Amino acid sequence: MNFILIMSFLVLLLVPSASSQRVGKASHLESFPDSNHRRMTRANDDIRWRMDLPRREPTLRQLKALERLRRHIEGLEVRFDPVTAVPHHLFSLSRRLTPPRSDDPVVIARDFLKAHRELFRLQNQEIDDLVVVKNYRTRHNGVTHLVFKQFYKGLDVFQGHIKVNIDREGCILSVSGYYFPGLVASLNPGLSAEEAVRIAARRIAPDINFALTPKGPARGIERATVFDRGPFTDDITAKLVIFPIIEVGRLAWKVRLHLMDRLIWYDTLVDAQTGEILFRYNLYKFDEPRGLVFEINPDVGPQVLKSFVGDPVASPETWVASLPNVATRGNNVITLPLAEDAEQDFAFPFRDIYQSEGANSFDLDRRTLRFTPNAEGGYDVDLLPLDFDRDLGEKITDDLKWFGLFSDPNNGSARFDLGFAFPFFGRTYKSIFINADGFVTLGSDDSDLSESWADLILGPPRIAVLWDDLNPGEARGQRGLFVKRARDRVVITWNRVPEFIRTGANTVQLTLFDTG
Repeated sequence: MNFILIMSFLVLLLVPSASSQRVGKASHLESFPDSNHRRMTRANDDIRWRMDLPRREPTLRQLKALERLRRHIEGLEVRFDPVTAVPHHLFSLSRRLTPPRSDDPVVIARDFLKAHRELFRLQNQEIDDLVVVKNYRTRHNGVTHLVFKQFYKGLDVFQGHIKVNIDREGCILSVSGYYFPGLVASLNPGLSAEEAVRIAARRIAPDINFALTPKGPARGIERATVFDRGPFTDDITAKLVIFPIIEVGRLAWKVRLHLMDRLIWYDTLVDAQTGEILFRYNLYKFDEPRGLVFEINPDVGPQVLKSFVGDPVASPETWVASLPNVATRGNNVITLPLAEDAEQDFAFPFRDIYQSEGANSFDLDRRTLRFTPNAEGGYDVDLLPLDFDRDLGEKITDDLKWFGLFSDPNNGSARFDLGFAFPFFGRTYKSIFINADGFVTLGSDDSDLSESWADLILGPPRIAVLWDDLNPGEARGQRGLFVKRARDRVVITWNRVPEFIRTGANTVQLTLFDTG
């Protein structure tokens, strides 16, 4: 056996859910200094923000395809895009989406999309037309990350992509993306690249007059053209792309213009028929980081844009490192690759799942968590059916002591010899300290009854199974804290243990294996 520890849960504490009352959609205005650096104008623009796009539901065929997939994948979760009604996230917390395969990850991904094309509403040709633009493997967990770019008749579909994550065994972990099946678009531009560049330039720098000199002929079906930079900082580029609006695609010129002295570095999409600005965003990142936060919580109000520089009293060390602000730190700052940060604002998209889909279904009652060490030094985690050893072994509740000084069956610990060397994050331990309050420490004792991140990080190495102020000393008979040693494992059980000053019972079992 090659797994290090198993935690099995029978009864968990119930925590109160958030209020069922919810506030409407959060909204915000992103802004940046215009060319005179005095007034604020909208930095990003997308005509889809101003369109009344109806909410769409999955088709009956999609729902039937989803039901077929759910018969094979326990705990399958799917999030449908409210505008396109296609899955933008498909995953399971308990099982892989596919069995192991030794084929190339790209082949595995395409085969999965084709096998479930009715769910994704994609035709085989659309799947074949997807182009791999990223293919890399993270060393710490062996996961291969693929990003497929969507194309329509050879033209880039703006923002269209599908991401597939595949583990080291060739099993698909998740599929996500933002893509547009069934696109139809004209491929004949009414405007030239030169006309599109001038339209884009008039929007961002109307005071600049310049001549456009192509540096070579247009290339490929996208008619990619490079113009001499003239008064701009870099050469000007323009190419044809498809701007998607559900199933309708609009042919557009994607123009990039850069004026360093004005902090202007725009990608602008110009409708290739009408000259309308469809989309634009500034590539410059400004040095005062801001982010969307809930001032209290989602029940009370929407997200608001706040500076991360920090309050001199509440957060004197700020939320970012000193210039050049290359890292975040401090008050609840977690950065993810999903940020929509056109100006380095941490503008994470927020969807109130509790409002739209109800309470989180995550429940460990009568389930087992298995942690398996991997080659990168971490653990693979599996959610499994209950695997509970009914032979609890010896009751040790009365052996618990407060740091070895005096008897304390409600908050104390007991030192226990494992009988084998147990590896844990680069070190081995021959003994452990079993605590009344639902955890085990390695190397030294810790009888802190209050769970906290500070103790978890700064205290001794700890396996916090059900860390809480438990009272096994109040449990009688077959209730309490038990331990059993076998040849290759040690089983520790908090059996029907109450919380401090509360009724009810909690049962959790921890199994440590000698093989690590």
